[in-house]
Amino acid sequence: TCSILLKSVQQKSQPRDIERALKIVEGADDAMDEVLLSSLCEACIRTSRTDLLTRYLKQQRSARGVTIKSAHTYGSLIRSYGFLNDLEGVWAMWNEMQARGVAPSCITLGCMVEAVSTNGEPEAGLSLIHQMLKDKQTRSLVNAVIYCSVLKGFSHRKRFDQVWAVHEEMRKQSLQYSIVTYNALIDACVRSGEMNRVSLLLEQMSDDRIEPNVITYSTVLKGYCQDNRIDKAFEVLEDMKKSADFSPDEVTYNTLLDGCARYGMLERGLALLQDMEASHVRPSNFTLSVL
Repeated sequence: TCSILLKSVQQKSQPRDIERALKIVEGADDAMDEVLLSSLCEACIRTSRTDLLTRYLKQQRSARGVTIKSAHTYGSLIRSYGFLNDLEGVWAMWNEMQARGVAPSCITLGCMVEAVSTNGEPEAGLSLIHQMLKDKQTRSLVNAVIYCSVLKGFSHRKRFDQVWAVHEEMRKQSLQYSIVTYNALIDACVRSGEMNRVSLLLEQMSDDRIEPNVITYSTVLKGYCQDNRIDKAFEVLEDMKKSADFSPDEVTYNTLLDGCARYGMLERGLALLQDMEASHVRPSNFTLSVL
């Protein structure tokens, strides 16, 4: 019952509702078990309650801690320590899981690779993937989603040589990419200023029958603006308008407005603002600050 209640606690929940739900759970007579511990951790992550998450993890490390037997719960704990930027805790959970002979699931491996990669150790994440691939029992756990955490980790650390090496490794394994994978690669193009790679990635997306989404278009548009290719950025905007699935949003318009402002294109920027208002996209404070 408590676990079901905690699922209602979401990022957009009101603070008072979060407190009420957690008080009900803490006041319940039921002893803590794996399911409840996992649900508490996930609820704290969703609502960014690092204070409560730290408290629950400290309790778990004490003599009152629950004996963990499932890969799912270890995944939640690994995610929790990663959310708190506690790499020591992340590795402690992974090593404890292995010591107890609990076989990782695809989700657990994904949580582990994401936790180390987002906390500055994408090399360690890639090493874990390679370890899994060498073992026939765990090889099937690896997928493009897990690799994507490593791609993002290298990209954010400006290790673009590694981004493309990992991308090539993934292609050789014929992994099934998703829109998230391609968006991460296109974002790396923008971060590195290698917009010449975008066309090939879009072709590969088409070959994989994956349609670009608003994030794809907005990222490409941002890259062209940074590269002083405003005309190409406006072409992307027009392509977005033709889509039946989505329309340019505030972020898209603000990015292009910022590009116009950066290169002194006042008239073009004002015309774009009129287009934004005609498309019923409400200007924000950021929009006005750009102007």
